[in-house]
Amino acid sequence: LRASMVMQERARATGNIDFKTPFIPEEFIAGDNGALERVRLRNAASGDVEDVEVGGAFVAIGHIPGSELVREQIDLHDNGYVKVAEPSTKTNLAGVFAIGDLVDFTYRQAVTAAGSGTRGALDAEWYLRDTPPKDEERVEGAEESREAAPTS
Repeated sequence: LRASMVMQERARATGNIDFKTPFIPEEFIAGDNGALERVRLRNAASGDVEDVEVGGAFVAIGHIPGSELVREQIDLHDNGYVKVAEPSTKTNLAGVFAIGDLVDFTYRQAVTAAGSGTRGALDAEWYLRDTPPKDEERVEGAEESREAAPTS
């Protein structure tokens, strides 16, 4: 189980929770009315599959980082989370910042991800402000069009 010991103890003290280990949820199956009816579980050790009738499910997100997209470009920790230069959101690649569930393998909470998003936005803003574009990145005529743009 990935939950803290305190949370595990609380759950075990609740009479209406059955623990199924070492099973992994494979599929949520709806009944005729479209509501969740069963969960298909796969035994991680044997590979056996079984369906369990349920009245609901709580799904935890953010426990597996979605870092596949940047795996070849950005430095990652062994667990797949993106490495950043704490306390900033800077990665090893200039101008690339990582936030939220890509970097947080400790707290994994929506509120910390939101705060991380704010930090990332500010880091990106400061980077753009303080990093002049290279000559090959300049768009020809951009300055002229900016000067000619109407103001309100």
